[in-house]
Amino acid sequence: MKFEATFNSLLYQNNNFEWVSPFILKNKLPFDVFDELSRASKGDLYVDKLVGLFPDQYQIDLKECPLFEKHALSVSDFFAEKCGKTPIFTEIRQNVPYGSSVYVKDLWVNEMYSGSYNKLHRHDGLMSFIIFIDVPYTHEDQVKEEQYIDDPQKVMNGCTEFLDPYTQSLYKLKVERGIEGNMFLFPSWIYHVVYPFKNVDNPRVSMAGNISFDYRK
Repeated sequence: MKFEATFNSLLYQNNNFEWVSPFILKNKLPFDVFDELSRASKGDLYVDKLVGLFPDQYQIDLKECPLFEKHALSVSDFFAEKCGKTPIFTEIRQNVPYGSSVYVKDLWVNEMYSGSYNKLHRHDGLMSFIIFIDVPYTHEDQVKEEQYIDDPQKVMNGCTEFLDPYTQSLYKLKVERGIEGNMFLFPSWIYHVVYPFKNVDNPRVSMAGNISFDYRK
């Protein structure tokens, strides 16, 4: 896909998109794309992506996910179409060759257990994404674990919090049962932290990855 191109597809024209913050785009994955990801085989431990306490983090072979790869590029194109004139993206376009292509650089799966966390970090590339596969708790479940906190909205258990380093704006994503099948796309320079959830036997499964300029030879 060309970074400068406009992708005129049915995906682009439908209502599968929601801006949950000025810098985070939510997209409900089509069933076949979500099913493909759910069936993908876990590869080697992805230790170079491990920045927090994650017992299980595995690389996914993108050759097993052609539907997702095509879909992710379409979503990233929608993002670029809407945000391409912002100062940061304008500067990026001015410093890369015109018509530069982007590609899905990598994809991995996280299996997060009670007490696991991912400290404040950012990804490589131009855009990054998180996809939720299986979440075994509700926010209400986690509120009950923190009875000393009087305001349920202040309970951060299981949430992912994003920080824009340029505007210093924060966004809290409440991660709970029902969020499965949603993809959240954001610029790779956005920092984010994953807070631990408590007292749940089953793991929370998510996928993540990056979209980068294609400078491969």
